[in-house]
This record gives sequence, structure tokens and C-alpha cells, in this order.
Amino acid sequence: MESLRPQRGVQDTTSHGGDAGAGSAAPRRVPRRDDGSFTPRRSKLRPSRSAVALVMRERVVSRLLGAQEPVVLLCAAAGSGKTVAAMQWAARERRPVAWLRLDSRDNDPVVFLSYLALALDVAAAAHTGSSGLLRRRQAPRRDQLLARIVAAVGAAPPFALFLDDCHQVRNRDCWDDVGVLLEELPEGASLVLGTRAEPPLPFGRLRAEGRLCEVRQARFAFDLDETRELLRLHGLEADEGVVAALAERTEGWAAGTYLALLAVRGRPQADWLAETRGDQDGISAFLLDEVLRTLPPELQLFLEQTSILDELSAPLCAAVTGREDAGAALERLARDNLFVSALDDHGERYRYQHLLTDLLRCRLERRGCAEAARLHRRAAVWCRDHEQPESAVRHYLAAGDVDATVELAARTADTLLLQGYAESARRLLRLYTTEQLLAHPALAIAAGWVFALSAGTADEQRRWARLMRTFEFEDGPSPLDAASLRSSYLFIVAELAPEGVTQARRCLEEALRLETRPGVWRDLAQDRLARTHYLAGATDRARRLYREIMAAEPGMLGAPDRDRMASTRCWLALIAEDMGCWDEASALAAECGRLCPQTGLDAPIHLCAFLPALYVRLRLMAHAGDPETMAFARSIDVFTAEMVHNAPWVLLMRDVVLGEVALEQGDLAAAQHWCDRALNTLAGWADAGVFGRRARRLADRLERRLCAEPLSVAERRVLGEMPSCLTMGEIAAALHLSRNTVKSHCTAIYRKLEVSSRSAAVSKARTLGLL
Repeated sequence: MESLRPQRGVQDTTSHGGDAGAGSAAPRRVPRRDDGSFTPRRSKLRPSRSAVALVMRERVVSRLLGAQEPVVLLCAAAGSGKTVAAMQWAARERRPVAWLRLDSRDNDPVVFLSYLALALDVAAAAHTGSSGLLRRRQAPRRDQLLARIVAAVGAAPPFALFLDDCHQVRNRDCWDDVGVLLEELPEGASLVLGTRAEPPLPFGRLRAEGRLCEVRQARFAFDLDETRELLRLHGLEADEGVVAALAERTEGWAAGTYLALLAVRGRPQADWLAETRGDQDGISAFLLDEVLRTLPPELQLFLEQTSILDELSAPLCAAVTGREDAGAALERLARDNLFVSALDDHGERYRYQHLLTDLLRCRLERRGCAEAARLHRRAAVWCRDHEQPESAVRHYLAAGDVDATVELAARTADTLLLQGYAESARRLLRLYTTEQLLAHPALAIAAGWVFALSAGTADEQRRWARLMRTFEFEDGPSPLDAASLRSSYLFIVAELAPEGVTQARRCLEEALRLETRPGVWRDLAQDRLARTHYLAGATDRARRLYREIMAAEPGMLGAPDRDRMASTRCWLALIAEDMGCWDEASALAAECGRLCPQTGLDAPIHLCAFLPALYVRLRLMAHAGDPETMAFARSIDVFTAEMVHNAPWVLLMRDVVLGEVALEQGDLAAAQHWCDRALNTLAGWADAGVFGRRARRLADRLERRLCAEPLSVAERRVLGEMPSCLTMGEIAAALHLSRNTVKSHCTAIYRKLEVSSRSAAVSKARTLGLL
């Protein structure tokens, strides 16, 4: 939750590490410029280059060109030729074509939608208008990006959007967004999915509705003509018997056929055929092995050692292997088409094809764990020194060196949260086991911020909130520049405040005593302490502290300071509204808007620090009699629906303010809904301070409005027993009252609720929120 975090400048930590494998959960950031804005990898917006002579896949391409269905699924195993067929189709397509090559970094929904918006802007004439959002210091909100993409797609001329390597994206939220986009495709547009496994989209419904074109493994298999053509393109004239045998043994597998072509060079065909007997898996492993054996031993060793890398560059390969000629080795592998794909146009970044990677890593394992660990440690050091922290963490963990990752991972998770990539921070920390996180206090505290307060699933939120409340550790230096681990931990406890606002105040007072050095952490402690005094009902003290913070502002520079200055004015405006000083509140709200325009419903969801700005605006609208007041109140409710629900004060304050405004506007149903939610939060959070009192006062005011005459305390006690199966006498015994007293209370309840029976009273009481 951003309200907890110090707003400090973010370094450009652009990562140049490579694509993770299909099964990798390693998080990656969208590259950011020095100002924090989005810097895309343009190579993702086009197919990988290949110098291999390619067979024309006419059977598949003709099916694609003739497809009338809006969704085209190309689903087949690795090396089947999905991307080649799609490239050939795109070259003959008359419509604008947008291409997006996916990788594991796109498992963050914000990253995924950012690249999708760019692909559509660049090639499909679907102008999403997202460039302004992507240039902001904070990442845009997922729903902002999706809304712009959907609107642009709906207004665009017919186009074809190809998503390649869809199996790399396993985040369900990303595919939910694709599902929304799918429903908004204009007439004549196509969404083409290239994948090894079906993504979680409603293919059954699409199939039944006639909206799905499927091209699967069997159609991609080479026939005899295609097998013969591939051999001819690579200078091998084989007789019909050889072609037929090869097609039979490889079962038309395109990559296997090409591997066979490499293996046979310089050898008699009869010998080659004799050595390629076996099932497909055996043939593929044999052929890959034969390809490797054709290389000099030193190049084989280079391949094995660098197979630990997801993305290869000459400097990184040199650091891992110790070879000064690493760049020349990569160039040779790419020139000889030995399953090395270029990822840019300058010959600087490559990746091995997945099948080759699998084989090389198996061969490396035979050398022993110590060798692999040594190579991973070298890669980790290089990535750490070249500002690729996520890759460094991944390699350190692969080497079994958790201790070396602690400070790096904690800082990286912090940076990701500040940039708005909470999901990426979550995936980074999920590389660790819970036991590993708890064994290292800095990581455990980072996990508390991420899982309990920012990006955890519902289960993770509850579990980590519980763990943070009972977490014990020895104090020590904090990697995040706080005075100590104890200090940074106190901020989490103050935000969760399981025992209430008094506990939060004590935590922040201790944190302020620890943070003796001027800086963002001391400023944060002062700011949060002022907020906690307000929540506790000490309005005058909170106002005085906020005014002291404002008095210390001259000379502060930079966007993070402006954020804090705006937040201070938000809370002072709320206090002014509580006191009925509407002109002062309006002036403070205007000043807040000038300092930080991004404090409305377009702010990133994790910026809870600016929720008071929304409440200030809502209450000013209500005071002015604005007819859009209730519509704005409901928009706030929708905006906060995705926020983490482990900070009770956030929920209680929201529901009380919305309920009070709804009651003032005469919308009793909405007021009752928000009041019920507030009381539900209050039931598990006894020391709730001023908003606990306001919640109970709201409930009393609602009851007076809803009932002709409010129920007494004694009558409410009797009403509480009515839903049970107890008789009048049993209710009397349970409440230690006489039977006649209970009967009198029931009569009064029926009269006040305007009903004539016990069941009707229970039903009416439920409707009014009295039960």
C-alpha cells in the first residue's frame, strides 16, 4: 500500500536481462527512462529475425488468409512452425498487422497492457492515446490502459493482432483483459494467438458461436513436398525414399526435420538414416546431440555454460564463461543458424531456442551441481553490477545463495512498488519460500509491504497480515535507509494496526524516536503520526502537526516532495470540513490539485495516500448541492474495490464518509449499505477512534430516518433474539428479564416497525439493517 511508503526518487533500473522460460515466474520490469517513464523494447513488436531459408507454409497460410472468424488459435508444440506461418501470413495480409512477442515479463498486467497498447498504436491504426500515460513517473492503472485500448480497438478499421508465444503469459488477469478486448473487436478484425498450450480464454463458447478458427499440430506437420523443399533450400537433394523415411521418423515436426538436415551434412545418407531410428523424443534428443558433436569442444562448452542464461549478450557471456571471444562465439552460432535467435537488429542480444536450451541444461547437470552454481553466481554478480536486479536475484537463488539476495531483493521490491509495478514485486518475492523470507528480516518486512499491504491475493493478504503481527526478529540495519529494521517494521504494524489507533500511535511515536536523521523516513513518521492523531479524534493536535509539517516545506524539491505536500493539504482540508470551514477546505483542495494533479480517480490504485483528496472533493460537492454527488460517491466505491483490505482504518473511513454523504443526500439504501460495511469492519476493530464513533452515530441517524420511532437499547436486545427459535419464556431467561417485560418489548417493536408478527419484525429489521 503506497500510503505506507516514503515517496522518494526512483533510479532508472532498466533491466536488459532476457526472456525467462515458459515456466519461469521471475518478475521483470518494464524498462524506465531516467524520469521513470516507460521505455519499450521495440524488438517485441516484430517477429524474431531468422537467417534460415524457410519453407513456404502454403496450407497453413491459405487457411489464415481465408479465416472469417475473429479469433484464430495456432496451437502446436515447440518447433512446429507457428511463428513462421504467421510471419508469412502477415506478409500477405492486406489489413494493418500488429505483432506482439510475449515473454514472462508480460505476466504483470500493467506491463502486458502497456506493450499491447504500443503494438496497436504502432501497426494497427488503433490509436489508444496511451503514450502520455506511459511517460508518467508512476505506472498507469491497469483499468485505465484497458479502457483506452478497448475504446481505440472499437473505433479502429479492421486489423489483425498477432500475440506470439502466448504460453509465456500465465497471469489470469492478463487473459481476462484479452477476453474483454476480444468482445470489442470491430467487424473484420482478427486476434491471432500463437501458443504451445491453450490460454484461459472461453474457447468452448467461441467454438460454439462459430467465432474460432483453430490450426493445430496436425496441420503444421510437414508433408512430403514441404520436407523435400526444406532439404532443397539447404542444398541437399535427397531421393524419394530418404524424404519419406525422414517425414515418417520426424512425424512432420519442422524443427526436427531441420535438425536432421544439420546432422546429415558431410555424412552418407544411409549412415544417417540408420542412426535416427526411434520415437520422436528419441530422435529429437539424438539429432540435437549430433548437432552439438559437429562443433569444436570449446564451443560445445560455451553453449553448455551459457545455457543458464535466458538472454545472451557478449559481455554477460564473457563474465559467465571467462572467454574474451564470447561475442565472436555468439556471432558464429547465429551465423551458422544453430538455434540462436537475434532479439535486436544490432547483433547484441540473442537467445537459444527452447529445445536447445533444454538439452544444454541437461548436459550441464551431468557436470555436477557445483559447476552450475559457480556459473549462476558469476551471472548474478554481472547482473547485479549492471543494474539487472531481478536477473541477479534469480541467478543467486539458482546458486543456492539466499543471503546474497537479501538487500538486493528488498531494494528491488521497494523500487517496483514505488514505480507502480506491485504485481512484479509480488512475483519477485514469490521466488522465495515463506521460510526463506521469514529467516531474513529485511525480506520479511518487504514481504509484509508487498503481500499484506500492496499486491497479495486475498489468502496472502490475510496470512502475511497475521505473520507481520507476530513477527519477531533481532534489530539491525535496514537496506531501505530507515534507521533500522525495527523502524521500518513499525510502519507496517502502524498501518495494519490490528489492536486499533492507539497501537498505531505508539508504533509511530517509537518510529519517530528512532528516525533521528532528517530524511524521508522521519518525514513519513511525522506525517503518519499526524494522521493517526486525526483518526484517534485528537483533531487539534493533528491540525497543529500538519501545520508544522507545512512550515518545514520551503526548499523542498522534486515530485516525491510535492506528493507529500499534497497529502498534507488533503488531511488539513478534511479537518477544515469537519469544523465547517468550507472556504478553507476548498482552498486547501485547490492547492493540493495544483501540487499533484494525479489525485483523482485516475490515480494508481495503490496510492491510498490520496484517498482523502477524493473524500474532500465529495464532501465539497455535497455541501454545494452538486447533483453528481452520489454518482461520484459510487465511483469512489468502485475505485477502492481493488485495494488491499488489511488496513481497517482505510475501509472504515471510506464507508463512514460515503455513508454520511449518502444520508445527507437522502439516498437511504446507499447509506445503509455503507453503514453496514462500516459496522462490519468495526466489529473486528474495537479501538477505531473517531471513525468508530462516527460509524455508530451514522447507524443511529439512519435508524431514526428509517423508523418512525427508534428502538430503545432494551428493545434492540430483544430484537436480537427474535431470529432464533427461542420462545418468549426462553428469551426472557436468556436476557434475565420477566416474560411480561419481553412481551411488552415485542409489542413496542411491532409498533415501531409497523408490523404485526415476529417473522415480519425480523424481516423488516433485516431490511433496515437492524439485524
